[in-house]
Amino acid sequence: LDDKKDAVVAHRTLPCGTELLVCNARNGKCTHAKVADRGPYGKTKIDGRFYYTSTIDLSKRVAKEIGFNGKEQVYVFVLHVPPVKQKNATKPYVRTNS
Repeated sequence: LDDKKDAVVAHRTLPCGTELLVCNARNGKCTHAKVADRGPYGKTKIDGRFYYTSTIDLSKRVAKEIGFNGKEQVYVFVLHVPPVKQKNATKPYVRTNS
């Protein structure tokens, strides 16, 4: 993530702007963050085996606030998902008697 000083994360599926509560499973520390980017992509290697996992990338600020050091388990709670903006949205069709 480019925003090292901001409380942001990258997530594969959550829309940008989603507000999250990110908690370190080891020590219980939590902080608020916003999804600002997509990723990470690829497989995660755990104990010599590759897994497709639900992972997020944390900015340095978020990692520092929750005491994160490397690959650890975190809990992510979705607090708010922004409304989806539809591209090329048109006005509703209204039938007239002509």
